Amino acid sequence: MTPTFSLSGAMAGARAAAVLTPAIVVFGCTFGMIAATTGLSIVEAALMSAVVCAGTAQFAALQIWSDPASWVAVGLASLAMNTRYILLGATLRAWFQGLSTIKAYLSLYFMYDGNWATAMRDHEAGKTDAAHVLGGGIVMCTIWTFATIAGHKFGGLIGDPRKYGLDFVITAFFATMAIGFWRGRGDVAPIAAAGTIAVTVERLIPGPWYIIAGALAGSAVAAIRYVPRPEANIHAS
Repeated sequence: MTPTFSLSGAMAGARAAAVLTPAIVVFGCTFGMIAATTGLSIVEAALMSAVVCAGTAQFAALQIWSDPASWVAVGLASLAMNTRYILLGATLRAWFQGLSTIKAYLSLYFMYDGNWATAMRDHEAGKTDAAHVLGGGIVMCTIWTFATIAGHKFGGLIGDPRKYGLDFVITAFFATMAIGFWRGRGDVAPIAAAGTIAVTVERLIPGPWYIIAGALAGSAVAAIRYVPRPEANIHAS
């Protein structure tokens, strides 16, 4: 069935994303403050948020930022942080396959964790308007960008945000995501492998390689332990 793509669907996505405003503002302001201490100008920080608009990858980039920047290291760290979007995008394929190329790829460009989750919730409830993703994404990116500007502009009033523990926001965010994706005891081994390898590599090798090593280790363990579920017999009584 061809999905609909309407203004009302985009507005529904925008309203759903607006609920996330407090978290986005805190996260964005923190990024802006840390970007200022790293040496990025307010224009550079704002452009990064507007074009990249991927908070976790942006924080990872700041952690290894240098002058001049190591673009290979920054790129690899960002790739490792954002590989989850491959899977998130794959879940939308059946829904988006009836859309035009422009509508589908523009929506995917504005796909983030928050609007993906609200869109999938609506889709599972029987709603088919795919513009939900685009509407929610535009709202989230706009709030994130202006929060970055605010954090950069007023961050100087509190000094180094690290002394207040604000740099812990990224850790708290991922911890929350991990809880949300928890599916049972089968997740223990991949998470333990990823954490163990990441910590070990971080202690032994300088740079962002611990991010990539942890991600690969967790993925490898999950793949090795994967057991296909038997198809349910829907006709069984």
